Parts: sequence; C-alpha cells; structure tokens
Amino acid sequence: MAKTINWKKIAAEYIRGDIAMRPLAKKHNVSFKCLSDKARKENWTLQRNEYRVKTGYGAVDKTVTNPEQHDIDAAALIFEGAELAIKWIVNRLNSGEISDYREVESLIRSMNGAKGITNIKMALEEREQRARIASLEKDTEVKGREPVVVEIMPGTEGAAR
Repeated sequence: MAKTINWKKIAAEYIRGDIAMRPLAKKHNVSFKCLSDKARKENWTLQRNEYRVKTGYGAVDKTVTNPEQHDIDAAALIFEGAELAIKWIVNRLNSGEISDYREVESLIRSMNGAKGITNIKMALEEREQRARIASLEKDTEVKGREPVVVEIMPGTEGAAR
C-alpha cells in the first residue's frame, strides 16, 4: 500500500523551522530529490526567507540577544557578500550577454538568496533602532521631563523625528 505524504506539513516544518532538506527528507521518509524538487517548484526557500524576515526568526534573534564577535564579523562578511552578489547579478543581467535561459534562472535564484540575506540585515537594523528608541524613551522618564516621542517614518529607512 502506498503511503500518503503530507506535503503541507513538511513544507510548514521547513519554512518555519531550522531543519535542512536532507534531514527533513530522512525524517519524513521521502527521497531527498523528490523533496528538493517539490521545494524548488513551490519556492519553499523564498518562503522560508520571507518568514524569517517577517518574524525576526533564527539568525536575527541569536545575533541580537547574545552576539559574539566572531558571529558579528561573519555576519558582516555575509551581508557585504550579498550586496556585492546583487550588484554583480544585476550587471550580468543588464549586460545583454546572456543567451541561455538556465543562466538567467540561476542568476534569479541567486538574487533571491542574496535578497533574503539583505532582508535579514534590514530586520537586524530595525530591531537595533527599536532598542535604541526604547532606551531613549526610558531615559526620558525622569521626573519633570517631557517624554521624547520617536516615530519611525515609513519609506525613510529608519529615520526618526
């Protein structure tokens, strides 16, 4: 008798968790190729990146709550590399030298990965700004002082007034 695979459950576990695809395939007793093909067709990695950025999940929490210098240095290199990769990919796509659609698909997948990394960086920066704002607001709670009101303006990349 053929087993029924609960793809929605597997997808949710990948998108919302830390598990990599190979261990996930093993855990659910499905072939890695089958799982990775399904994930690619349904954009699980992109969904995972979006989920992590939206919720501040994973690297954001670990880096903000207890950063170690080597983690900070590694993150800085990763963020810098992602920015350079995006610039290189855009230049390559604009060059007009690409004649193979597979290269275009590969470049777009790479761009999505780099975009996910830059989204994590933006989430870290926003969290840092919010912590600074909370600290400023707490510092102004001294008796007799007017509280400081800080608003993050949409579209101004964290500029405050």
